[in-house]
Amino acid sequence: MFYKSSLTAILMTIVSGVLMATSAVVFKWIEISAEIFIFFRMFIGAIFFALYLFIIRQPLRHKNGFPLSSCIAGACLAAVFILYMKSLSYLGMTVAIMFVYMGPLLATIAAHFIFQERLNQKTLALITTAFLGFLMIQDFSSGKILHLDTGITLGLGAAISYALFVIINRYPVSADEQNVRIFYQLLSGAIVCIPFTPDFSSNFSSEQWIGFIFTGFFPGCLAIFFAVSAIQRLETSVVNTLLYIEPVFVAVFGWLIFHEPLSLNQSIGTLIIITSSLLLVISKHKSKSHHRVKKSL
Repeated sequence: MFYKSSLTAILMTIVSGVLMATSAVVFKWIEISAEIFIFFRMFIGAIFFALYLFIIRQPLRHKNGFPLSSCIAGACLAAVFILYMKSLSYLGMTVAIMFVYMGPLLATIAAHFIFQERLNQKTLALITTAFLGFLMIQDFSSGKILHLDTGITLGLGAAISYALFVIINRYPVSADEQNVRIFYQLLSGAIVCIPFTPDFSSNFSSEQWIGFIFTGFFPGCLAIFFAVSAIQRLETSVVNTLLYIEPVFVAVFGWLIFHEPLSLNQSIGTLIIITSSLLLVISKHKSKSHHRVKKSL
């Protein structure tokens, strides 16, 4: 497959983060409830992915029977969005999103024990630095903490769901099985969203339908495909650090499209995330090259 090389997988991770960031732009543009937006993002994403499988003539059957792990991963992905939205009422936007992005740290630590991915001090320091850069992008002056216990519970639930989504997708499978897994993840995620969505009886405008289709194809279908493909082929620490590019582009899109102010702190945080990601990728590449040289001797 074309994404077997590490460089292509790294590019796929970055593109995935950028595409995911576009969902924030569309959400602000079409002015719809978050629950309905998430449902259509995953449901239309599943339709697009089913169409892709039909074009390449790949059956939707899972060769190992009922795709339980894929459904759990899809439910986890939906849970990240749902729990984050619920936590907004208790923690405020800044603190709530901080909990969500603890997920990559948890996934990296879990991968160290489950998949024996080496987590040395340098790697951990770079991931933590990227997380600190992410915190600098946030506007803590606007955060309101109303019910701490409930908010923390929901926030931790979102972080754990994020980590579980990454860990489940980290288990190696063939390219064909991976495609089927992605379809069932999107479909099961949409199904999980249904009980949390308001009444569907309202008429959506043509502008909103364009937004749904866009977000279903780009942040829904393509971004998840790229992210899962990269998770399969790169170390968890690399993928998770690169995915911090999403809040960077959310801030950049907000500045470019909606003329939202970009403070000095946010600019520095953006540079920290990009620098940490580059240093981690270079460090992992050097480590692999050194390992190959030692094996050849």
